[in-house]
Amino acid sequence: MAQSSDDFTTDSGLNASQWTTTSGQLTGLAAKFNSVLIAPTLSFGGAGMNFSGVNASNELAGVQSIAEFQPPFTLTTRVTASQAHGNAYEVFLVSGDLAQWMAVSGNLNPGNGSFFGVWVNYDNSGLPFLSLGNNLYSDPSTNSPCTVQIFIEDTGIATVSLYSSNGAMLGVQSGLNVGAGLFYLILGQREGGPRVAGANVATWKNVSMVPLAPPPVLAPITCNSGMLTLSWSTVAGATYQVQFTTDLSSLPWTDLGSSITASTSLTTTTDFPVSDQQRFYRVVVVY
Repeated sequence: MAQSSDDFTTDSGLNASQWTTTSGQLTGLAAKFNSVLIAPTLSFGGAGMNFSGVNASNELAGVQSIAEFQPPFTLTTRVTASQAHGNAYEVFLVSGDLAQWMAVSGNLNPGNGSFFGVWVNYDNSGLPFLSLGNNLYSDPSTNSPCTVQIFIEDTGIATVSLYSSNGAMLGVQSGLNVGAGLFYLILGQREGGPRVAGANVATWKNVSMVPLAPPPVLAPITCNSGMLTLSWSTVAGATYQVQFTTDLSSLPWTDLGSSITASTSLTTTTDFPVSDQQRFYRVVVVY
């Protein structure tokens, strides 16, 4: 699968080669929620794509990718809701026939009672489209940038992570049987039957779709009493293998222990290279 990305902070308008606001999938998605599909109100600037328009009962708006994406892949997008009466932002992955799907919904209005929070629902959850699903994060707020990251293996098993603006993990859910796609990506906004109807406004900064997980970045290695500590950037749910060699001109690399499935955005392991004068390390994505 080719890499796809859009930095909305550099766009002057919606890129018609990547996105559409009218499609059979969007119409069908609105119908699943017993809602009317409306055209989003979009504007672009240094902060990104400002998205609004949903302000009444049973409305849905979205921008959908032209391309379909085949797992394994990692979806990463950063969004900030500045006004919320319902779901100020939602991320959907849907198959062409809507038979396989996943939704991450940001209901950021504390006045919505038990609906307040960031939620995950997905195919094979046993819950319908109309359900918000499982609570990913129970205390979100407007004007707080967050990053939504979805990693789907080629088997169709997904992990969803939510990060704060400083990279702290706010919530993670794994082992979600979403399906193996193909998937369209929809960045959207939705209102059901609100207690108080009103505007929803979100700003999408960027979005990227990369095969497998992004390449890990190694932090500086530290040494304490002969024990080396290795840390690297990770995607929750992705699996990594640390390898070493004593000579970069020789092959193969040797696995350091078993592979590691990450649960956070930073993973750490240790090594005791007692008998070697030097060792070189690398970390590879397994799946």
